[in-house]
Amino acid sequence: MANYCLFMVFCYLLYYSSSVHGARHQIHVEKKIGKYGEGIHLPLKSGPNGNFLVSVGFGTPAHDFTLLFDTGSDLTWINCQPCGDTGTDCNNQAFFDPSSSSTLSNNLICTPDCNSTKSYNDGSSFTGYFVKDTITIISLQIPNFFFACAEKIDGDFEGASGLLGVGRGKDSLLAQTDINLLSMFCYCLPISETSAGYIVFGVQAFETCQPDKFIPIEPAPDQIALTDYYVSVTGITIGGKRLEMASYAPSNSSSVRAIIDSGTIISRLPPSLYSALRSAFQEIMSGYTRASSPESDLFDTCYNLEGNINDWRPPNIVLHFGGSDKPMDVDLDSSAATISGKSESEVCLAFAGNKNDDDLFIIGNQQHRARDLFFDINGKMLYFSSGGCMNI
Repeated sequence: MANYCLFMVFCYLLYYSSSVHGARHQIHVEKKIGKYGEGIHLPLKSGPNGNFLVSVGFGTPAHDFTLLFDTGSDLTWINCQPCGDTGTDCNNQAFFDPSSSSTLSNNLICTPDCNSTKSYNDGSSFTGYFVKDTITIISLQIPNFFFACAEKIDGDFEGASGLLGVGRGKDSLLAQTDINLLSMFCYCLPISETSAGYIVFGVQAFETCQPDKFIPIEPAPDQIALTDYYVSVTGITIGGKRLEMASYAPSNSSSVRAIIDSGTIISRLPPSLYSALRSAFQEIMSGYTRASSPESDLFDTCYNLEGNINDWRPPNIVLHFGGSDKPMDVDLDSSAATISGKSESEVCLAFAGNKNDDDLFIIGNQQHRARDLFFDINGKMLYFSSGGCMNI
């Protein structure tokens, strides 16, 4: 498989050299030369409540803003003036003044109009309008980038001024930079606020994440879901007990499609699968005291480890994927199983159950951490490796 990936990288390089040589003088790229070529390396840090943040420049001259990194969205947006003029309509976060940019264009053709409203699975939302302007990632300048200016937001975006959409829809960063970044990227989410992570775009993403396992990115079930990265899940193992999807899927299917979403913290499982996972976790934790009240409505299975915190180890979690000739098992980091509760001595099962069988099955970022994920969008492949954010 590694040889196939290397072959694909060289094919991309050949295409890049022959097809866009004439346009390269227009792009200013930070040189990160490795044996596979150029790439853009963007530092990634953990936010205060579990999401992940990057810095992107907007306008000319560029002004840097902190954005949420989201593989579950394609549209990038930024708080913009007026935002209640003082920022009160944008959670008092920094906002972009479009009138200060010499490269802004609002001469767009929009259907039905250029107003923008977006809602997310957690109930948060924004309203605003579409524009085009130059954005800057490290030293890569992307002119005429299509994004939304948010004039009012609702919900908690963890101190960020907007969102960087790296889904696979037509408005995503990768779709708008296909020639330059070749629709390839990889990332590693750090396990704590004190550790470092990264996103690498372009050819060097392969060298950085060194993928050794792969699964296909599945077709979207409908036009609305075209922005998401769907994969086929066949089961979950917790503490050595394997839960086969065939026993819990509503249609008795051997697999169920889920999305890989860095913008959702806690994975959302089909109700019956979550119930089985919770029961298995309760068996593992039977020697510990249940917490009297969960940390939040999202977590319903918490334990008090007071006096045992130094001896306790979280159970191992393995995700089982299908969709190819060879099924793939991914051992997750130890942080994938539990999340801190109301105190340092309290832990909760770091998964949640959906209310309905047809609700979206989401693999959230708590289960991505300290694992390298490499996305080949044109090749419709997703690769995993266990570098643990060390390949920098």
